[in-house]
Amino acid sequence: MGHSEERSDGEPTVLLPRDSSRLLGMTEVQARRGLTSESPDPRRAAALPASVVPESGAQGARCLDPSPPAADDSAALPVHDPLETRQPQDALRWGAGQLRACGIASFARDARILLRQVLGCTEEALAGGAIAELTVPQVLAFRRLIARRRRGEPIAYICGKKAFMGLEFTVDRRVLIPRPETELLVEQALAFVSGDTQNLAGETGRRKGSDLLLADIGAGSGAIAIALAKQLPCARVYATDISADALAVARENCALHGVTERITLLRGSYLDALLEPAHVVVCNPPYIPTADIAGLARDVRDYEPHVALAGGEDGLEPYRALFAGLPAALLPGGAAFFEIGYDMAARLQRLAAVLLPGAVCEVFPDLAGFDRVLRIAQVAPNRAKPRGEERQTQPSPSER
Repeated sequence: MGHSEERSDGEPTVLLPRDSSRLLGMTEVQARRGLTSESPDPRRAAALPASVVPESGAQGARCLDPSPPAADDSAALPVHDPLETRQPQDALRWGAGQLRACGIASFARDARILLRQVLGCTEEALAGGAIAELTVPQVLAFRRLIARRRRGEPIAYICGKKAFMGLEFTVDRRVLIPRPETELLVEQALAFVSGDTQNLAGETGRRKGSDLLLADIGAGSGAIAIALAKQLPCARVYATDISADALAVARENCALHGVTERITLLRGSYLDALLEPAHVVVCNPPYIPTADIAGLARDVRDYEPHVALAGGEDGLEPYRALFAGLPAALLPGGAAFFEIGYDMAARLQRLAAVLLPGAVCEVFPDLAGFDRVLRIAQVAPNRAKPRGEERQTQPSPSER
């Protein structure tokens, strides 16, 4: 039987058995993952009118400037005497009404999360009446958060945190917000290592000691690398990113979860940053065709740095570079795992057949039934060393 628990962002999360997706109807599955049949990919939600903000389940944004917007448009909200909304339920009604008026579908949920953020309380305390009334500073702070959400800023950025794989991560506008769909990437990599799925090279389950090396390419907040490190306490992990700002957030999250000594942060482009080949490579690259960026949902398009979204003219540019580098980046018997767009599997398999002849590809769907993860195994090794190893450099203290 499944059970529920409160996620760190305040939204209840239903925990289900691994094979429960076949028991769920499409509508419920989509609700779990923040998807709709019209928007099977959280990064490719259709654009909405300027006055409409997408439901927060499809959120995801990162901006080069980590600070909140300088402009405070809370003054543009209808003016109320703060004393009129000092009762929590009055404040909730007011906040939900403001969000609903600008088209936010999750208006009631978002208002509750933001009020709990201001009060520093749990949902149980808020629902149970433990909070008698708000102070005037709390009312004003709540108004400011509502104003930010009305502009389309994702809840995770406003609260500064996001849950992923049962862990809480610090996030801000320097990094992509971890999506629930990406958990499948971690789960498949773990299954490969543990032997829950067959290692096509016949070496599954043999590397559970300190010699196991994994690489997270394009680490962002570090959520994938840290989730892997927490599940594999004897493994070492390389986490690479081209952005120094993203690596700074990843470093903070490594310290938060006590894995700083086992995760090496490396700055560089894709596989070029690696110091040595790894047993497992995982990557969630940008894969939105450049021409589609303008049509993304507002909270993605206006908050996310395009370098974290745009995958070139056809969305495959990062995969071309990654596939070409795999023979030098993977150890014999290893495998690579990539998050992919819902309509990309066939094209990527054809690309792998050209760039990685003889490799074996397998595609795994997410809970909504959309293609989400591509696994590539039996990659013929290339004796050439990764560029990072050729340089024979070690990460500087600022990059660890």
